[in-house]
Amino acid sequence: MENYFIIACPIPMPAVLALDTITDDDIEKMETILLGMELAINRKNYELYHNEQLEVHNVYLSKCGNNSLVEFSPFGKIICPHCGSVRKK
Repeated sequence: MENYFIIACPIPMPAVLALDTITDDDIEKMETILLGMELAINRKNYELYHNEQLEVHNVYLSKCGNNSLVEFSPFGKIICPHCGSVRKK
C-alpha cells in the first residue's frame, strides 16, 4: 500500500501524512523559510529560492512517516527527524 501512494500522488501526500506529527515549531520554521523564498523571488535569486523550497519540503518529509515516499521524493535531501542527520539524494 505504501508504494501505491508513490505512484498516485508523490508531492502532496507527504504533507498530508505529516499533519498528525507536525508541530508548532515546524510550522514556524516553514513560515520563516517562506519569507526567505519571497525575498529570494524579489531579488531574483532563483538558486536561493530553490534551496529554500527544498527546506520547506524537508520539514514535512521528515514528519510523514512513509519511508518509501521519502526515498522517491524529487527533492534534494532529507533530514532525519530523530537525529538531525542529512541524507542527500
